[in-house]
Amino acid sequence: MPAMIQVNGLGQVFAFCFAKKGVYGHIFEQIEGWIREHHHSIMNKYTNQGHKDFMSIMVNMESRDYRIIMAETIALLLWMSRFADGIVKED
Repeated sequence: MPAMIQVNGLGQVFAFCFAKKGVYGHIFEQIEGWIREHHHSIMNKYTNQGHKDFMSIMVNMESRDYRIIMAETIALLLWMSRFADGIVKED
């Protein structure tokens, strides 16, 4: 997914995951939860502007905030991938 983000953009990948549901939907929920938990200041700024749902916040983000969230998402996905590889190797 990090490669998908770099090629297609964060918003497009989020929209894809949001629409697909299943495994992608679960990954989307994990990313959303992480961002909401670890980036209160960014999320609150847009929530206070009236954007309640995550996709609305993403669409209305300023460029600087968007880049921060994109970098955090890529780092999170890389970590999740390594963690999943570790679990598979244990089995």
